[in-house]
Amino acid sequence: MAKEIPTVNYLSHKMALNLDRNPAKESDRMPAYIMYIGVLCALILMMLGGYDLYASRQPISDTLPDLAPSTYHSWMPAWLFDAVVILVGIGMAVKFVGGYLQYRKIIWDGANFCITNRRPDGKKIITKEPVNKYCGVLLRIEFFQLGFLTRNRYIIEALHKSENKCVPLYISMSAKNIRKQWKYYAKKLNLPALLFTNEGIVTRNTEDLDKSIISLNTEGKVTSGYDFNKPLPKSIILVRKSNKKVLKSAKIFWDAYNLIMWAVLVALLGGAVAMWCAQICLGAIICGTAAVIGAVLLCRKDKIVIKKYKFVIVHKFPLKNRKKAEVNKLEVEDIEVMQNPATGRFYLAIYSNDKSLIFGKKMPPEDLLWVKDYLIYDLIKQKPVG
Repeated sequence: MAKEIPTVNYLSHKMALNLDRNPAKESDRMPAYIMYIGVLCALILMMLGGYDLYASRQPISDTLPDLAPSTYHSWMPAWLFDAVVILVGIGMAVKFVGGYLQYRKIIWDGANFCITNRRPDGKKIITKEPVNKYCGVLLRIEFFQLGFLTRNRYIIEALHKSENKCVPLYISMSAKNIRKQWKYYAKKLNLPALLFTNEGIVTRNTEDLDKSIISLNTEGKVTSGYDFNKPLPKSIILVRKSNKKVLKSAKIFWDAYNLIMWAVLVALLGGAVAMWCAQICLGAIICGTAAVIGAVLLCRKDKIVIKKYKFVIVHKFPLKNRKKAEVNKLEVEDIEVMQNPATGRFYLAIYSNDKSLIFGKKMPPEDLLWVKDYLIYDLIKQKPVG
């Protein structure tokens, strides 16, 4: 089912369509500061390439002492390298300006969505669709890289079978109140509340959205699939202590992006050594520090601390642990193995009304499902856990 659902690459990092207004208007567009930063970097590349190309064409001054002839032969002519740098800069500028010029404008009149999709070439496609033609209100989380950091982007959208008619309702870089916003849009539009999980799209009844897992269990609507006889997944370590239990990743999961970033770190470290040998101390310190910080961030592992009254997400680094977020057990409304439709990666999400806790990015879905069942079992406490 998941493959039948369109995955729209929205442009905003922060937007909210206020359905209390009539009409309500909002635009999904690349933030202007990203366009400015991209164009600035492109201009720097073009200036560097242009300056080097100009300098290489100037005759050597007669006042300079004679130098011994170099035996080094470059695999690429200097002018060609400079031209490539200039072209890359031009391509970056075109990409960022074009990205800013395109947008998706939404107008809500109380019964219909009017969507204007503007392409980078200026062509506009305008569609109007009644709300009852939509599948529901989908909550999903996308991961994207910001340098060495992995950031989450929380997206709530009115889902349609046609990609051009999907409507972004709320986009944020913060998990604060994300489930509260999801419930608001589902109730306001009178549409099913949808989640993108490892099983595909699942539906939540609007009347159950405000209930905790503990309350739903007393009503017979939620049970745990935890099996005492099922072995612990190889990717999970479970530590039992007198006052808490700890679930943590047994290893770091690598992907193609991680390998690329390690290559960048090795290059930075090599640059730091070369600068130090050339007595460019400041550059060496900057490159070396960036390499060390990047390596520490890439070696992060997650763990869930299960205490008597709360769940705590902790980021475990080589030299230090950092508490990321926590939630009271009485407030937990949903625990799901979610899937990022853009990358296909799985993760575990723990939701309360105003918090979203993320664990186990890139872990196998079957292992995350075991963690989900274990946490739900701990919540409903059918038997003493551990």
